[in-house]
Amino acid sequence: MDHPDRGIGELWDEPLEGLPEEYEAWSWDEESRERNGRTKEPPHPKGKWWRWYFVYHKPCCERIKISADQDPETGGWFNPHPSSEPL
Repeated sequence: MDHPDRGIGELWDEPLEGLPEEYEAWSWDEESRERNGRTKEPPHPKGKWWRWYFVYHKPCCERIKISADQDPETGGWFNPHPSSEPL
């Protein structure tokens, strides 16, 4: 879902949908999710954007942490990417 009028290129229904296809994220199982405070650089100043961390289990027995920001208006996910925060 695109919202260019709000400064957002694309929002995703689920954070994994926004990751590059080569990640094969559709095969991951969610272990946990945690809201981690306000987004430091939201795409626009309207509403309270929140940063979330998601931990997924990959089929190859690895765990990965993904961060994404939640749009306060639609609940969609913006800028999902592997997190630099430790597991």
